[in-house]
Amino acid sequence: MPNVLLNQTCNRNCPYCFARKKLIMDGLPPKNIEFDDVVYILDFLDKTNEKVISYLGGEPTLHPQFADILRYTLSRDFRITVFTNGMIEEPVLEEILKIREDFDIAEGMLRFVVNTNEAEIRTEEENMMQRRAWKALGDMAMISFNIFRVDHDYSFILDIINEYGLFKQVRLGLAAPVVGADTESMSPKDYENVLTRLTDFSDECDESDVKLGFDCGFVMCKLTDEQLGRLFRNSTGLSFGCGPAIDIGPDLSVWNCFPLVDEETLYLKDYDNLQQLHEEFMKRYETELKTMGVYEECADCKYLKRGLCMGGCMAHYRVSAPAPKKSKPGKAKG
Repeated sequence: MPNVLLNQTCNRNCPYCFARKKLIMDGLPPKNIEFDDVVYILDFLDKTNEKVISYLGGEPTLHPQFADILRYTLSRDFRITVFTNGMIEEPVLEEILKIREDFDIAEGMLRFVVNTNEAEIRTEEENMMQRRAWKALGDMAMISFNIFRVDHDYSFILDIINEYGLFKQVRLGLAAPVVGADTESMSPKDYENVLTRLTDFSDECDESDVKLGFDCGFVMCKLTDEQLGRLFRNSTGLSFGCGPAIDIGPDLSVWNCFPLVDEETLYLKDYDNLQQLHEEFMKRYETELKTMGVYEECADCKYLKRGLCMGGCMAHYRVSAPAPKKSKPGKAKG
């Protein structure tokens, strides 16, 4: 599922922000995607019958045409995930609710994944605006949480889900280092403790009939067989992969994923379909995807060789290794 940046503006400043490099943009003014370029992207995805899309930013709801983009995308029968911080202005919330009513949206066709933080790094404004968003969106919204230290207390997440009747699933991500940006992230040496805490949290979620969804970067070797079983039971699907996410910027530049945004940038109009882009990034990172790993023992891991675990996030490998020599992307068209 490709990710499309609607803008490069955010009204929050998280210490682990994976998009920070794109928000900085070397001092250039923030850019909003043009509506015509949204149309082009949807046409592009239609070529391979890819009818799912994610909108993010920055904070995507700050785009001046956010509601129009939602309406148009739904009119083309795309399933939409909006990654938001929940600090949504009231007029935009009202537009979202009107869209829900006008389209009689089926379950799952429009989902707002609301990234939230623990209380100590939330401002009063953030608290107020997120509460308003959760109350308005209800089961159209689900919670997302980024892990950037060992000692997070996850229990507040279930309190929010139960209080506001949110969709009963939690997206969990490991904050990764971003090549070329100063962000807080998890060290692989701490993964064992983190995964132990997450396994216990998954049991709490199971008691509330809430499923966990894991983003990329997790590793299998730091889990016991018993923990693997519990996490598999309590999740929407457990995998330990790493590969192209396909992120598309407001200027139609394309990169593998946010942690590697400073390394390899392509241009959407040089390619005919999503499969070509995926194959291009797989080719560029082929060696690392087959041989990398965040631990020394990954080099001889039979599970990595079988493709069951990719050895964690490639960004950890990249920040400690020389960046690849950039080459001018070749056009895939024709």
